[in-house]
Amino acid sequence: MKILHMLFHPHMETSSVNRVWNEMISQSDQVETSKDMYALYPSLNIDVEREQQDLVEHDRILLQFPFYWYAGPPLLKKWIDEVLLYGFAYGSKGTHLRGKQMLVITSVGGSEEDYHPGGAQELTVDEYLQPLRKTAHLCNMDFLRPLRMYDAAKVDKQVIRAHGEQFISKLREEVAVRKQIRSGDDIVVN
Repeated sequence: MKILHMLFHPHMETSSVNRVWNEMISQSDQVETSKDMYALYPSLNIDVEREQQDLVEHDRILLQFPFYWYAGPPLLKKWIDEVLLYGFAYGSKGTHLRGKQMLVITSVGGSEEDYHPGGAQELTVDEYLQPLRKTAHLCNMDFLRPLRMYDAAKVDKQVIRAHGEQFISKLREEVAVRKQIRSGDDIVVN
């Protein structure tokens, strides 16, 4: 499985969580390609052909970003608008993403208790991420359960690294299972 990791963070210089995760994920042997999208496109002029080619060449797309204002950063929305075009990503001839996977990895400043019915934010993070789920669905992609860390503004480096290790471990396990399936080996589930 070829994994494409894209980091969408407009202020990496002030990030604690996403900076550490980005280093961990981009150095992981599970990830084929890792890109810091704001560093790649500081003027926000996206190379659509390059981005589409990267999508075609990978099986799983990791979208990493800080969750604020109930969504992802502006470049993520611009990227979706400009790259996931009719005829490429969806529509009768837009089959390039069919069967690929989308995985969101996000840091949330608020507490988990805030993000539920009756909490300060009223909805869950998963409910706020519905536009990404619907985008994946429109593109015939599998939307995997998002990975998130709450209280991002308050946690120490050990907790941040522990979450990063969990993400990488999950990627490693899933890649190993896919390799076994492709090779025809028996898979034992305990």
